[in-house]
Amino acid sequence: MTGDVTQSPRFLWLEDLAFAGAAMPEGLRFPDQLLFLRLRFLYAYARQIRMDPAQGKREKHEIVLEWERLSAEYTLLCSVNNRYRDTEMAAIAIRKDTVLYNDPKVRELMIALYGEAERRKGT
Repeated sequence: MTGDVTQSPRFLWLEDLAFAGAAMPEGLRFPDQLLFLRLRFLYAYARQIRMDPAQGKREKHEIVLEWERLSAEYTLLCSVNNRYRDTEMAAIAIRKDTVLYNDPKVRELMIALYGEAERRKGT
């Protein structure tokens, strides 16, 4: 990710809530839920043990790095999931259209997508 994400309005909002020990906001994406909970725990624990500020900065840095990685993976996973869902919907429509389904190029594409199971359906 580009820039300092810790200065983004969304991050600052979640951090402020976590620092205050507030309840987790509804509707957060999974990576943001983890960020919030980890920050809330870090701040509460830091207060409890009177954590050295340098240690707190190191731990916050690790939390942010992991959040950035998890956010990127989550975005990719959602994208792949959406593509798979869209592909499945198109494949269902193709299978219902026997003329289209039996077109050699369409059959080749379906076999490339679904493998041997698709090859057996067409025979």
